[in-house]
Amino acid sequence: AGSAASPLVIFKPNWNKIRIGESITMSCDVEPAALYYKWYHNNRLIALSKEYAISFARTEDSGDYWCSTNIRSEKITLSVINSPLILQAPVLIYRGEDVSLRCHSHPKYSVHGTIFYKVDNFILRSLSDPNINVLSNNSDVSGRYKCNRILSRGEYVQYTDEVSLHVRGNSS
Repeated sequence: AGSAASPLVIFKPNWNKIRIGESITMSCDVEPAALYYKWYHNNRLIALSKEYAISFARTEDSGDYWCSTNIRSEKITLSVINSPLILQAPVLIYRGEDVSLRCHSHPKYSVHGTIFYKVDNFILRSLSDPNINVLSNNSDVSGRYKCNRILSRGEYVQYTDEVSLHVRGNSS
C-alpha cells in the first residue's frame, strides 16, 4: 500500500513576498481531502481550517507557515515588507516550468524605468513592464535576481530589491 501524500501549501496570489496591507490566502492541498486541517505560523497553531487568510498583512505575519492533516507539509516562508518596492517570486519553483518575477511598487508612486538583472550575470530587461518571465526549461534559473526601479512621489528615488530562486526537481 502506498503512503499518503504530504499536504502542499499553496499561496494565492503565488508570491513569497508581499507588501504591508496586502492580502494573501493559504490553502492546504492534499489528495484525498483530509478530515481536519491545522495551520501553524512559526510553530504556533493559528487555525483549524483548509484555508487561512490574511486580509491586511503586517510585518509580524512574516515567517514560516505549514499545515498539517495527519501528515505535516513542508514549511513555506512568507515575507511581509514595509517598502515602496519589492521583487516577488513564486513560492515553489520546479524544473521545466516558466517562472514569473514581479517588480511590485506602491501604487502611490510613479514609475520611471525598471531594470531586472541576474546578479553577476546580465540585464534581463529594462522596460516599464513590471513582470519578467524566466524560462526554467531552457537553463538553470537558480540564483539571485534584482530589480532596480526609479520611483517618484515628489522627488525621484531609486529603490532596489532582490530575490533568490531555488529550482526543485519535477513537480510530478
